[in-house]
Amino acid sequence: MATITLAGESLIARQQAARQPLVIRRFLFANVPGLDPNAAVDRTAAGRPSAARIVHTYEMPQENAGYVNPNQVVYSCQLGSDLGDWDFNWIGLEAEDGTLFAAAHVPLQQKRKNIPPLQVGNNITRNFLVAFDGAKALTAITIDAKTWQHDFTVRLKGIDERERLCNRDVFGRACFFDTGLQVNKVNTTYVLGGGVAYIEGVRVYSGATVPITPTSYPTTVWLDVALQRELSDVVAAWKVSFGAAMSDYTDASGVLHYCVALADISAAGVITDRRSVESITGPLIQHFAARVGDYPNLRARATTADDVGLGNLPNAKSDDPDSDSSYILATTKALRRLAEGFNLGTPAGPYTQVSVNTRGQVTGGSRPIKIRDLGVTDALIPGDYGSPTAATSRHFRIVSEVEPATTHWNSITSEGLHYKLVHGKNPGGPGDDQYYYVRVYVRGYAPGIVALQQFAEPYATPTFSGRSWWRGLNDTWAPWIESLDSSRLGSSSELHTGAYPTRIPTFDILLNGLLGSASPSHIMIPSRAGGRVQFKLVQFGKTANVPSDGSINVTFPLQYASEPVVIGNMTYPTFSALRTSSFAPVGVTTTGFTVENQAIMESTSLNVGPAYWLAIGEPA
Repeated sequence: MATITLAGESLIARQQAARQPLVIRRFLFANVPGLDPNAAVDRTAAGRPSAARIVHTYEMPQENAGYVNPNQVVYSCQLGSDLGDWDFNWIGLEAEDGTLFAAAHVPLQQKRKNIPPLQVGNNITRNFLVAFDGAKALTAITIDAKTWQHDFTVRLKGIDERERLCNRDVFGRACFFDTGLQVNKVNTTYVLGGGVAYIEGVRVYSGATVPITPTSYPTTVWLDVALQRELSDVVAAWKVSFGAAMSDYTDASGVLHYCVALADISAAGVITDRRSVESITGPLIQHFAARVGDYPNLRARATTADDVGLGNLPNAKSDDPDSDSSYILATTKALRRLAEGFNLGTPAGPYTQVSVNTRGQVTGGSRPIKIRDLGVTDALIPGDYGSPTAATSRHFRIVSEVEPATTHWNSITSEGLHYKLVHGKNPGGPGDDQYYYVRVYVRGYAPGIVALQQFAEPYATPTFSGRSWWRGLNDTWAPWIESLDSSRLGSSSELHTGAYPTRIPTFDILLNGLLGSASPSHIMIPSRAGGRVQFKLVQFGKTANVPSDGSINVTFPLQYASEPVVIGNMTYPTFSALRTSSFAPVGVTTTGFTVENQAIMESTSLNVGPAYWLAIGEPA
């Protein structure tokens, strides 16, 4: 029997601790005089025989190392008939650092070289199967083990798969026999009962009740089934898992696992059985065989009248639709004659309206050609409201197209033309006693930023024709601005001071309208670069009064990717509410800048009012 030496065991521990692979390089064959083949290998004293005793060294190719399962690996050597002549009774496995990893004592065996016609040589194969926890991972072996002289792996795997598929055709995805593998609760312990089940064609058997321990509640109990290699065989392996959802998967060794739900356990400990159960308690041939007895769910087909005692049925049928007997069955011929004889007096032809009696029969009909004749009273027809053609909502205001007085303008945020007229005195409106068409636009978009704008165009009236109002939404709605009056453009002084709305509002008016308070705001403006739509980040705000000979630091609400362009005006309360002067920002960075008092001595006070600023650049 092969045995891992203590030196090999120590090498496993060292390699695991260092997270380095364990590499076996060679087979050693030796002829040790007086060696007892039945004696166990002395793990402590085992060492490499002297050079004079070693009869052959086999450098093992990489492909001669394979794994059986995660905890078993096998090493193999093939010695052809071109090698010999020598005898051996000791075989060892040596690691790449020279450590004797494992050894085996065998009866004295011969290796002969083929020397025609004097001597017939022999081929021999020797395998070492090594088993320890994590063997596959530590040795970094990725090749599936196989019989190197004559490989039956594919053939045997095909047989296993055909058997599984045959079972799958019979039992389906999952079939549990009666109470097999049922989850129950005994006192305070959950258990999995014994029995038989077929999962994806794999036969699962448990001979006894097994306790199970859920990890949390509520949970689902799952049965995890696989055809697992075990030494030279393939066996059905299964385990119980817990979780909300599981699906079939392939493990690191390439083995396919099938997962089916056994039961749900609620937070209160209530078990809901989820197995697909068949009441099979014995051999299937007996389960499916028909026996003497009553079968309420069995429906016999191709049964003759004599079989069921209806031999006189041909004498109890008739083709006469006028028969009134309770003992005669009407034939299909009688039913056809009856249907052909129906005449309710309604002439054949197309009808737009029909009359139906309580029996569902059509008793009359008509063919109206006008809307009013059809009973439709809420449609517009030619002649309504003095029009030669059908009137539409362009000709008059329909009550259903007007929002009620309680509708708040802030609630109108869907992009596009609002389909109802909204009164200007509704909450949040411009305030005029008029109805408006409302258009909503998206001014820009970036994650976490809501930027909308509303345009209110008065419903056609002579007084407000050609005018419109505007407001924007950043963090809050800005005050309404009359953004257009096509009846006039305003005088030069009005254009300068912003005293009257124009086609293009001045910078001061825009800032005053956008900055309802000292809180900074921001918008995203789309632009095109490199064939793609990009966005510029525009931020604006106003400061507190800039102190005499002092400054105020401004911090952008959102950081820029690079230094932005900053412009702005200062106001001077000592002169006029709209008297302004541009200022040069100091120390512009991606996060802010400084405003300095830049007033010119024009009065007794150097105090400066709030500074209005606007920055534009690339968003971070």
